Amino acid sequence: MADPKNVREMKNQDLGQVCGIWLKEVKSAHLLIPDKFWDSRIPLMIEDTQNAIEKFVYKENKIIKGFVSAGLSSDKDYI
Repeated sequence: MADPKNVREMKNQDLGQVCGIWLKEVKSAHLLIPDKFWDSRIPLMIEDTQNAIEKFVYKENKIIKGFVSAGLSSDKDYI
């Protein structure tokens, strides 16, 4: 079971690991979409994450295992 003590606010230096998680998972979830499409979306993902109102990471043994960010984009809430 995940330990809630391992959840903390995301820091700018976490973006590399977070982006890696996002890219790996989005590619595995959307096998029919070419990888280069997702690779081209990295700057937007980083911008959305940096601009999120709330953002947290879950770490185990100094490795980020998951993340969540929430905010507003084009007047719509997102997670």
